[in-house]
Amino acid sequence: HGNADMIRDTAYYECEHCKHRIDDKHKMDMLRQGEWRAVNESQVRVVRSVAYHLSSLYSPWVTFGDVAYEFVKSKDTPSELMNFINSWLAEPWKSAKTKSTQNLVFTQSEVPRGVVPQHAPLLIASVDVQQDHFWWEVRAYAHGVSSYLVDYGQASSWSDLTEILIDREYPSEYGEARKIVRAGIDSGYRTDEVYQYCAQYPEVCVPVKGDSSHSPLAPPYKMSSIEKGVIGGMKLYVVNTDYWKDFIFARMVRPANEPGTIHLFKDCPEEYSEHLRSEEKQEIRNVKTGAVTVQWKPLTSHPTNHLLDTCVYNAMVADSVGVKYLPEYNLDTDEEDEDTDAEDFNADSRGWFS
Repeated sequence: HGNADMIRDTAYYECEHCKHRIDDKHKMDMLRQGEWRAVNESQVRVVRSVAYHLSSLYSPWVTFGDVAYEFVKSKDTPSELMNFINSWLAEPWKSAKTKSTQNLVFTQSEVPRGVVPQHAPLLIASVDVQQDHFWWEVRAYAHGVSSYLVDYGQASSWSDLTEILIDREYPSEYGEARKIVRAGIDSGYRTDEVYQYCAQYPEVCVPVKGDSSHSPLAPPYKMSSIEKGVIGGMKLYVVNTDYWKDFIFARMVRPANEPGTIHLFKDCPEEYSEHLRSEEKQEIRNVKTGAVTVQWKPLTSHPTNHLLDTCVYNAMVADSVGVKYLPEYNLDTDEEDEDTDAEDFNADSRGWFS
């Protein structure tokens, strides 16, 4: 805390041109005397609307120390640093180009397929919808946004999905029955059927849709109303797929059981990893402007990437129900008094974070 107070009290802005010190006391005069200057005057097309992203450095109510403190607090966590760059500085987040996904070895846990780790009580499912079948996966989440693949597979009908998402109980390592709390179902295909199914099981199922707009300032996800004008009507989650692909690939190669690691189950078939490796980040050059961006692109024209989609949707749905607030599970206490802690951490009640 002492170091934080020192940062707040001593931080100042250094002029990028003359290198002189600028303190908070100078800010109001600078703002009064400042002027807007066009930096893209060569652009001749008609502009019908204009939006601004203004850095917190301009704010009369935010000190340079506040900004410096937020940076120091955020710099070691990629997601928090991204938020600082986007929200505090109003600048686009430029993610470093990743290695080829072909070289990645994904972390596995010691928990076998179909079993929920005892310390991961929150079960989230996700479904990728195809013309005549579905791909699905179930993950268990623990404190620190760690996740564990419990099971995955294909389903041939909506009734099969109901058994997997609604009826099925997944045993924990201690034999406790756990059920899925929330399931995100891709609505980009067979949209009306997905909406009808989610309306049938609204306490568990929500429609999701991927959006790879490639905007560096786009939020991780946004919600829109399907039933316009209906209070409490069904919501569609529009998923920033580029953001969540960055998120999962950064976490799937961390050491096992480290906070935030995304795990496969023990001896997971290579099929799952092959789906994940179906895309990678590539540098894309805009032929008109010459600008280069890094985007997620499939390696083939018809990629088998369904489980990559389910993994992306799963992470987003978990975030939407507040997985980052999941309390730490005390295994030692559980062994001494299993009934008490099992009740405390039981995620069987659907809508736990609703």
